[in-house]
Amino acid sequence: MKKAINLLIGLIISIPMFAQTTYYYSKGQRIPVILDPTRVSVLTQKTSDVNIIQRAPLNTTIVETYVSDMFNFRVIENQSYGSGLLNYMQNSVGQNNLVLPCFKTIQGEQLILSERIDVKLQNPSQITALQNAVNTLKLRMVGQDQYMPLWYMVEITPQTGMSTIEVAKLLYENVHFAEAYPNFHSVKPEISWDENVMDQWGLYNESVC
Repeated sequence: MKKAINLLIGLIISIPMFAQTTYYYSKGQRIPVILDPTRVSVLTQKTSDVNIIQRAPLNTTIVETYVSDMFNFRVIENQSYGSGLLNYMQNSVGQNNLVLPCFKTIQGEQLILSERIDVKLQNPSQITALQNAVNTLKLRMVGQDQYMPLWYMVEITPQTGMSTIEVAKLLYENVHFAEAYPNFHSVKPEISWDENVMDQWGLYNESVC
């Protein structure tokens, strides 16, 4: 277990810039996605919201908005700025907020990351590994599904330093959970994103167990 957590720390330090194509896992399969350099999601804490457009490059527009229990989501788009939009906004919005990349499926459908990750344990004793990962990666434990006790939901925080798709890959590849995949606002590999999904997971027993 300590070896896996030390490996996580090493990977955090050495994590590279996003490639044009990356992937997440669902049911043991790699699902490829393509970085959309013209869009990013800006998650500002409800207690300290900021004016996103004032902090964005010229010609930036807000194309979608969402609300979670802790964050206001704004998906912004800039067709003319180029591939540096993600870094620009990460440096612009402050340390207490999140900026996440946007992706497209191979078929061209837009994917908008949320801050949440679904995790399924191999067995009940693996909860210790999940708790260690939460502490190491500075995640927030949202809770356990009451109908499917091996399933948990965690969230990245501004202190995590990585996106949900990066963290989900680390959890699956290096801690070897049965499942670990990022939540999307639009396309979901298993279930639809909803801030009350922890109360609804029992409806999905056949599809995710």
